[in-house]
Amino acid sequence: MACKQNLCNSCVVAGIVDRDEIASQVTAKLIATHPEYDRDEVDRIVEEELSAIEHSPVQDFLLVLTERAAKKRLKRAAKRD
Repeated sequence: MACKQNLCNSCVVAGIVDRDEIASQVTAKLIATHPEYDRDEVDRIVEEELSAIEHSPVQDFLLVLTERAAKKRLKRAAKRD
């Protein structure tokens, strides 16, 4: 069953977080919904945001939290340009 954010549930299998899968899915979704963003910048921001929270005790929401934080930074950057 797909989650509400249309993101794959394969990021967490048996409690093990697949960091690369999270980064890949968040980047792909942001590029798909905002093609005006530079892919390299999206990759960099997603990696930075995921790195900031990946060692938190609760791993269940890494994908959603990474997406929200990256989207917020990208929107701020777009306003500055």
